[in-house]
Amino acid sequence: VIAGESQNSYAVNIDKMVKVLNKKNIIRISKYLTDEEYRGVIHKTHFVLFCNKIAPSVASNGTLFDTLLNSRPVIVPDQRPFNYYVKKYNIGLTYKAGDKKSLLRALNRAKEDGVDNYIDNIRKFQKDYLLDKVINNIKQNIALRNQE
Repeated sequence: VIAGESQNSYAVNIDKMVKVLNKKNIIRISKYLTDEEYRGVIHKTHFVLFCNKIAPSVASNGTLFDTLLNSRPVIVPDQRPFNYYVKKYNIGLTYKAGDKKSLLRALNRAKEDGVDNYIDNIRKFQKDYLLDKVINNIKQNIALRNQE
């Protein structure tokens, strides 16, 4: 499933390739997804594949966290910020961006490993990033600054 609406050249190229391949197992949802649809797409996957190009900053668009908070492992380009979390928590696999053989190896490894191989590590990640923990960390930092 390739989901989401975009008009940039990258998305246009993906749409063209999907049409040329004309495979029944490739589903293209070319529209803005509601929150419910977005979560539904994530829940129907085994792994979520990120095809992000190298960006000028290391900021994530939030999809990585959404995927992991919905208990799905990831396949990400071996670049920041994605590779940091994958390597630290072992919550998925990396591939070299632009390298088809590297991507194929990651996809085959995902098939071999299966989702269950990553669930315990995803739960550890979730414990570090769940809202209550983040709020408590912020409160502690504010309290420490107020003591200074």
